[in-house]
Parts: sequence; C-alpha cells; structure tokens
Amino acid sequence: MGDAKYAQATSWAEAVTIHRRWVRDYNVQRHWAHEKREDGCHSPAEVMGWHKGTMYPASILDRILFATRYTRHLNQQGYLRFHDWKLYGERGLANEEVAVWVYDGTLKVEYKAITLSRYTVELQEDRRHLKQVSRPRLAETPLSFRSTHLI
Repeated sequence: MGDAKYAQATSWAEAVTIHRRWVRDYNVQRHWAHEKREDGCHSPAEVMGWHKGTMYPASILDRILFATRYTRHLNQQGYLRFHDWKLYGERGLANEEVAVWVYDGTLKVEYKAITLSRYTVELQEDRRHLKQVSRPRLAETPLSFRSTHLI
C-alpha cells in the first residue's frame, strides 16, 4: 500500500510528505497487536499515550546524528595524528585512546566524553579529509589529566 503511494512521488519533498503521512496514519489506525487490550487503546498512538520518548539537547543530537567519530591514541607528548595533522589532546593522558569528533566545521578531541580540545576545520570536497585546521582551543580539564612532569 505504501509502495503505491511512493510510486506517485515526483520529487524528494513529495516522498518525504508521503512517508510522514504514512507514519501518522499507521500510528493512529487500529492495530491487530492491540485488539485484545481491555483499556480501549487499539492504535500505537493510543497505547503510547502521553509518552513521547526522551528529549535530548541539540548538541547531543548533532554529535550522534551528524558527527563522524574516530579513535586515536595520544603520543608521549599528548598529541595525536589525524589526516596528516598533528593535534593536541592532553600531555597527562599520554598513550590513552581518545575520540575525535568531526561535525559542522568543528573537530573535537575527547577522552571519556570530556572535551580536551576543539578546532575549527574546513573539509575537502570529498567531505572526508581535512583541508584546513584553525582556531585551536584547549578546554579546562580535570587536574587528574594534567601531566605531573615538568616541561
């Protein structure tokens, strides 16, 4: 039934509209899985009622949905190599694994979900490689991350 409607779409916008309508209709129509309920809720929307799911801040959603995550290890000086660039994490975390997040013009180095540093990046046309890295910003990190060695 849904395929017949999709076949009528002549653009991506129409396909999106058809899909949204299908999801809405599916959720409000009676469903066989709920027929024997004694509370009178026979559609997915009625069963779910007030519960709309967990709301997450936009910053978390951006990271989850639109970011690319890589892992790297910091060297003895607290730096990592990423796409021919040398980026700083934290000297006190030498040899530790860190996450490198790339999204929306930003590259962020994290250790166990704690931001160590942030850079502004420009991607090459392939959207996979770095063209330019600028504006390095170090984050305040816990004292336990800091190196005990004198520089």
